[in-house]
Amino acid sequence: MSARLVLVFFATHAACWSAGPSLVPQEQFKPTTTATELLNSVVQQRGLHIAHQVILVHPSDDLVSVLSYAAAGDVLLLANGVYKPEATDASALVIGKNITIAAQQTGQAVLDGQGKRRVLEITNGHVLLKGLNITNGYTEDDGGGIYIDGGTVNIDTSQISSNTADSWFGGGGIYIESATVNIDNSEISSNTVTYGSGGGILIGGGTVNIDNSQISSNTAANLGGNYGGGAYLSKGTATNFSNCSIAGNQAGDNGGGIYAEQGARVQLDDRSAVQSNKPDGCYGFWSSPACNKQ
Repeated sequence: MSARLVLVFFATHAACWSAGPSLVPQEQFKPTTTATELLNSVVQQRGLHIAHQVILVHPSDDLVSVLSYAAAGDVLLLANGVYKPEATDASALVIGKNITIAAQQTGQAVLDGQGKRRVLEITNGHVLLKGLNITNGYTEDDGGGIYIDGGTVNIDTSQISSNTADSWFGGGGIYIESATVNIDNSEISSNTVTYGSGGGILIGGGTVNIDNSQISSNTAANLGGNYGGGAYLSKGTATNFSNCSIAGNQAGDNGGGIYAEQGARVQLDDRSAVQSNKPDGCYGFWSSPACNKQ
């Protein structure tokens, strides 16, 4: 199969996550090969693979092997269905290179941790996750849904829900150790951290921009003193919230919606709403007395 360069352009959308059947524009992701063809070619060509392919993957395919053999710059286009990869005991999928993983139909490709491993671990590369449903992750460490420890990661029009970190530090839905992360038009909801903080997301390092998104119904479950039911922002991090809703989250002590350590740099624009969180909306915006948004 001849090489084909796929140029992908991404538009900014105003709407938040919707699980409806809207299609990822086909001019962006038109399959140039299939998972079966890819794996066959790897065997036949002793591991050689032309980059910049759009690889159509089905739930019956070995997604771990497809990701392993995909070249930097490839797009893994996931057909509708539930994917239950098992890369390691700790993480269902481990990403350490430039790659795009996109749903063929927004919200209809489910990456499932099966309640026994975190769903995604990202260690390096420019990574785009688009239109995915990331759910049912579990870890006794940090980041039940997604653990990010490097690279530049864009999460677009995706849902991170019903994941658990049974951890003393946290990040039920997402844990970010060190990276540049952009989250757009997405929902982080119904995630739990059992002992630690950051039921929805814990930002332990790096720079994070969250736009046009919802952080809702997340819990720091140890109500004896945990912080940041929706989001926990560590010292030295930079986080920007734009046109976001942080609602219905719960923590044990302060920052039911958002908790920011002293030294965390935070911007929360006037289009963002922090409401109906327990015991309070946001806490610890040390450089911004306007933290009392409820």
